[in-house]
Amino acid sequence: MKTLINKETLISKYILEDSEEVYLLEDRVMFKDFVISDMNISNTEIVDVENVPLDWKGNTYMYNDGWIKIPEEEIFDSEKEHLLEKIRLAELHLNEMKSKLL
Repeated sequence: MKTLINKETLISKYILEDSEEVYLLEDRVMFKDFVISDMNISNTEIVDVENVPLDWKGNTYMYNDGWIKIPEEEIFDSEKEHLLEKIRLAELHLNEMKSKLL
């Protein structure tokens, strides 16, 4: 198995089979039929892992040479930060589109 983690926070975002091809690109991460626009080669790392926790969900564990459960009260903050980052990226994209129209 492998996980995609945020390089800065070490938070595990996705779990994938070893055979799954993952593409870390400048502006996105791609695998299967997924395109993840808030993850890219500069902020994401692919880590080989074993023994994924049974209660694993994205943003609930960190991985640093082993699994670290994130306390419940911090999970909310992590998800909130994730949503705020998506909003920031959407605003940047919107501003780029506006500038092309003007």
